[in-house]
Amino acid sequence: MAETKKVVDITDRLPAKDISHLKSGGGGGTFDGMEPRIIALETSLKHVQGDVAELRSDMKTVLSRLSVIDGKLSNLPTTWQMIFAIVGPFTAIFLALVGILLKMH
Repeated sequence: MAETKKVVDITDRLPAKDISHLKSGGGGGTFDGMEPRIIALETSLKHVQGDVAELRSDMKTVLSRLSVIDGKLSNLPTTWQMIFAIVGPFTAIFLALVGILLKMH
């Protein structure tokens, strides 16, 4: 059989909190000075929004430049293409000289 546990209400043992200094509505309780703080936050938010817009514009410029760089890099020859472009003509010249030397003998 399941054991039943008794729930004890201890709220009467807790110390009472004094909330008489708080107003129940209409503002102005302990939140005096909140309006200037909200205005300051709204002003800061406008600056942040301006900075984000500037960053977006900068990012568009960076992405545009990156696509140009990517296009230029994709047109560059690979390492092997460079090796064959340099070694190929020297090999052809060397073989031509060897052929000329063999005909002379």
